[in-house]
Amino acid sequence: MSSKTKVFIFWDLQNVSLQSLQSLEKLTETILQKANSLGKLSGQYVYGDVASTEKRRIQKKTMLEDHGFTYVEIASLNKNAADQRLSFDVLKAIGTHDNGHLLLVSGDSDYVPLVRVLQKAAMKTTAIAKQKSASTKLLRLVDQAYFIRDLINGKEAA
Repeated sequence: MSSKTKVFIFWDLQNVSLQSLQSLEKLTETILQKANSLGKLSGQYVYGDVASTEKRRIQKKTMLEDHGFTYVEIASLNKNAADQRLSFDVLKAIGTHDNGHLLLVSGDSDYVPLVRVLQKAAMKTTAIAKQKSASTKLLRLVDQAYFIRDLINGKEAA
């Protein structure tokens, strides 16, 4: 992939998270390595809710921000609030780039319409998801798909 490709990471933490902070940090580093292999990292955002315990949320938020992510807190009773905000922000960030690449950290089928819009605009899409909860429809639609466990263990696309 060309180093001129602008890669944007958008991570739905409600859909893809790990229990231990150490595992989450390993995943974060793996995601950043994958993004850098795709092109020039141009933005990295993670969407989390305020429902998790205060101490746990602050630990996650701090670790992710230390790795350069912008942490977007979603405080809403609407179960799809994070999905909607993430989709809006993707279109706002990537929609203006001719050579953009979305690295979506989620397996949620709610992102299928977003991926279709980006692909119609000739933008590349990659998904990183949990194998047990990933939408088959989303994984078939994106240009590349990876399962978290495989990516962390150095295996290639799903």
